[in-house]
Amino acid sequence: MELDWLETFLAVIDQGGFTAASEHIHRSQSRVSAHIAGLERALGVQLIDRHRRPAALTDAGLVLSRHARAVLAELAAARSAIDALRSVDEHTLVLLTTPWIGAAVLPQLLPGLLNRWPSARLSVVESGWADRHSIAASGAFSIAILPALDQPLQSGLHERVLWRDRLQVVVPAEDPLANGAAPVAFDTLAERRVLLGAGIDAGSLVGAGIASEAAALTSTATLVELVRNGVGSGLDSAVAIRQVDTAGLAVLDVAGEPVIDVAAYWHDALPAQPMGRAALEAVAGLALPPGGVSPVRRPESYQTLGDQAGQALA
Repeated sequence: MELDWLETFLAVIDQGGFTAASEHIHRSQSRVSAHIAGLERALGVQLIDRHRRPAALTDAGLVLSRHARAVLAELAAARSAIDALRSVDEHTLVLLTTPWIGAAVLPQLLPGLLNRWPSARLSVVESGWADRHSIAASGAFSIAILPALDQPLQSGLHERVLWRDRLQVVVPAEDPLANGAAPVAFDTLAERRVLLGAGIDAGSLVGAGIASEAAALTSTATLVELVRNGVGSGLDSAVAIRQVDTAGLAVLDVAGEPVIDVAAYWHDALPAQPMGRAALEAVAGLALPPGGVSPVRRPESYQTLGDQAGQALA
């Protein structure tokens, strides 16, 4: 049984047929059919009922689909772990983060690592909210410190929540909100022109009636300057706002629970290398950044903390 066959089989399922699968995976339709036929010969069962329109999975096909996804997911996780291990073994540490989180943690994290490992090559990759899931899934990092992923982790990837971030609104000092009772309700903000800073996931605010009218920005510093010039009210994470000059402006808490978890992610192979263990220990020792609040354990379904990595961050 070939891995290509499993990939083709899942493509037929996910794309809804042989023709769509052929276009999706850039293989000829005859090759797709040959892969499915090869699987059926190897297993001795029919996987797809071709007499139905559209073609449908047989009971055996349904069973195989579950195992095929698990096999390919495990293989992808193994490749990611090996890539992470190889990079650390070569004294290269790739840190994946966002600009506002990086500004909060890298000044704490990097000096100690460089003092301990003066020959280390450190590479910092900054991403945004929109692409953090795809980059995390690619495994192209040693350690990632990101807004927490809102989906179950792939096998071999581990998570530790470092802090929770509350939302704050920035308005001119003469704004009526500055003289009112804090914290500010979302209903109040929904009536205004709101600018979203880099620390905000617009999708999480749809239910609050803000995101549909909000302008998303890539820089908290830009947000603050626009507020200073009367363009609108700024909404961002407290940690991000603490990193910029807000002189002459009012910074107010937003009502409700903190909505941003910030977490560290690493592959289970990382603690096997001394520099990897040192990096995890440094992450575990990070002080709470200004504006952050103590973390809350996330639901178990989102965590796969293995014993080895968990001990490294105990």
